[in-house]
Amino acid sequence: MCGLSNTAGWYRGGGGTVRTVKALVLVAAVASVLLAGIPADAGTGSAPEDPEAARREITRVFEEWAALSTAEEVETNLDLIDDPRGVVEAAREAQQNFPYEVSHDINRVTEVRFSSPTEAEVTYDILIDRGPNFLGRTGHAVFEDGAWRVTRETVCGSLALAGGSCDGATAPPVGELQFLASSTGPDGNAASAGGRCPPSPQPEASYQVNARFGEEQFVEPLPPEGGDWAFHSARVPPEVTTIEFTAVCNLLMEDGALVPTMTFGPNRFGYPLRRQPTPPVPPAPAPPAPRVPAQPRFTG
Repeated sequence: MCGLSNTAGWYRGGGGTVRTVKALVLVAAVASVLLAGIPADAGTGSAPEDPEAARREITRVFEEWAALSTAEEVETNLDLIDDPRGVVEAAREAQQNFPYEVSHDINRVTEVRFSSPTEAEVTYDILIDRGPNFLGRTGHAVFEDGAWRVTRETVCGSLALAGGSCDGATAPPVGELQFLASSTGPDGNAASAGGRCPPSPQPEASYQVNARFGEEQFVEPLPPEGGDWAFHSARVPPEVTTIEFTAVCNLLMEDGALVPTMTFGPNRFGYPLRRQPTPPVPPAPAPPAPRVPAQPRFTG
């Protein structure tokens, strides 16, 4: 309402004022249209000489980093990172904890903002084939030795989501399974395992137990007090006679990172082999009796 009354007052002020207001409105409208497509860091001296080319390169580096599936691939592509200390070890831990997720994730860059010609803040999503997804994460890139690289802080933060530590943290203790059983039935093999997570060392952090029977993945939440967990798999093919089981008690942090506090395994165990009925073996034929040569007959 106030804007309308002020505008009416301007129009009552005479033709010159009207033309001036119209000109100002037109200039403001044109400026807003022109500025709408220009990044906030353009023209401020904080962007590199070619910001669009830099954005494309930063996006490529972030995507290539996420495409690495194994610790061995990470080790041969450390040039994507500005400081690779501890990254290979963290990638190996993450791969052991979540082999499927680590090999089926991508980075989707949604925004790049330059704070200087050689530094950028990157907003990106981590998308995993079967979930979970981590959206709106903040990372950074730096321009060093003629190339844009992902910062160690960004890489280690992503690996921490899968329990990988770049700082050489002591490996979590190995827990003892409460039970581990296998059975063989007419429809195939089954496996069961159970254990206990200790009380959380951080009362505000709950637990997420991640387990794996062979290629099958399981997830179970637990309160900060910890407690018992159990998993059962009935999808083991009948031809499989051995299977590996692994479980990790992870603290679920506020930023979504998983911090392992206890591991179980890997444990390998087998199934009783099905015995096939043995067909009866026919008795071997008796050897023929030896022939006794006839004795000559003498007549007197």
